[in-house]
Amino acid sequence: MPRRSATGLALLLFIVAACSAPSPQVTRPTPVSTTPPDHAPTGLPSGKVLFSKGGLDLWTAAPDGSGRVPVTADGATGGGYLGGKWSPDGTLIAAERAVPGDGGSSLFLVRSGAAPVRLTKPDTFLDGYAWSPDGRYLTYGEVISGGTAAAGGSLAGAIGDVHLYDVTAAVNLIVGPGTHPAFTSDGTHLGYAHVTGAIALADLRPLAS
Repeated sequence: MPRRSATGLALLLFIVAACSAPSPQVTRPTPVSTTPPDHAPTGLPSGKVLFSKGGLDLWTAAPDGSGRVPVTADGATGGGYLGGKWSPDGTLIAAERAVPGDGGSSLFLVRSGAAPVRLTKPDTFLDGYAWSPDGRYLTYGEVISGGTAAAGGSLAGAIGDVHLYDVTAAVNLIVGPGTHPAFTSDGTHLGYAHVTGAIALADLRPLAS
């Protein structure tokens, strides 16, 4: 038999054998019936949690869910609260809100017994916010244009500024062009995504003098 015919026959036999091989056995896990917990997990830390209830207002509660108390009451009229972060001493709240008519979320400063103060300008997009370790500053990224600020979207190519707000003096500083700021653990530097795509690091120590 010529070599070409023998090779072709061998290849044909291999294909037939492969196609006729039994299918591999697939083991599927057996579903297990579960029931919801009837009590909070043990070992939860003390203190309170801050959460958005129904996307309208901010509430606080104990870690086990008891003692729920509303923090805000204007969510239905001024824009729902999407979430918030307590200042380190627990006296202030940086709150993210969905203001009607705006294309993205906005940042507000909430004080007990006072009207919320808006920090971001209308028709901008909030991109990250954080408290300094000592609670003196609140930093946030404010996207002016570019990128996709929708939830889950990418902010690549976004144009905006990183702000540093002094909550004691009520002074708002622009650190530089960029987004998504974060403090170092000691609060002496502020890192953020620069508009050029690099990671910038701003030295905040001169502000302490």
